[in-house]
Amino acid sequence: MICSYQSARDLFGAARDASLEMTRTMLQLEAMEARRHIKGQGYSGMPHGQRADVNCTAASIALIDREEMLRARIRDDEELLDLACQVAYGADGLGGGVSALLGSAYADVLFWRYCAGESWDTVARECGQSKRTALRYAEVALDAIDAYGLSRMVSGEGMAED
Repeated sequence: MICSYQSARDLFGAARDASLEMTRTMLQLEAMEARRHIKGQGYSGMPHGQRADVNCTAASIALIDREEMLRARIRDDEELLDLACQVAYGADGLGGGVSALLGSAYADVLFWRYCAGESWDTVARECGQSKRTALRYAEVALDAIDAYGLSRMVSGEGMAED
């Protein structure tokens, strides 16, 4: 999967998109779940010329298909976010990747901005930095990833490990 990204900015931009999409998708699933148990009594007949759903299952089947498609989207998004976190924190999440190379503050900025999908103001607040510092840390981290190589950051080769 890492081969499909040309740069750290591509990977982390896709991760941010996935984070935001995952939030929207989860909200859709929650709304579908809430509506599942609300059924109203229908009093109108079928429009002339249309076949009746004699088993009353067409709507349920469509809903189940939509839910499964949304769940598959969430699984894909989670896989991408996991990859971005591996680049930031190493394959085991315990101090490899950007965290080992530049320090946890740089990895945390990447996490909050791209994996959590937060605004720069939130990133700065969560990381205890100014917005300007958070922006600079992100740029330095992304440049370091590109210089070192995405696959080396994930695998922890050389300096990108404990």
